Amino acid sequence: MERILILRTCSMEVVDDEGNEKYVSVEDDWLTEKRLDIGSEWPKEI
Repeated sequence: MERILILRTCSMEVVDDEGNEKYVSVEDDWLTEKRLDIGSEWPKEI
């Protein structure tokens, strides 16, 4: 039996305090695990 794994990903623009922009794609589950949502401020260690 073949199994198919589907991972939901999110792509977003991240802007740091100095205005530098970066586009990233991460798994939706990772965002939930880190308690990040739309408009969240990302901790520097991430």
